Amino acid sequence: MGKNCTVSGTCGIIDNLEITDSVHITAGSLVTKSITKPGTYTSGTPLIEHSLWKRMLLPLKNLKI
Repeated sequence: MGKNCTVSGTCGIIDNLEITDSVHITAGSLVTKSITKPGTYTSGTPLIEHSLWKRMLLPLKNLKI
């Protein structure tokens, strides 16, 4: 965890990750990979039925970000 970082409530951070300086993670986010660029990060979706969530997730796997 770098300097000047903020991790808001109910965040999850997977083990053995690196988070650079000046990173701010918003409430309820899940960090699954190292963060190497300073900035504000958010993840999460509203509560929906699991079957719908699985269908919505498939196209996201193919996005090139």
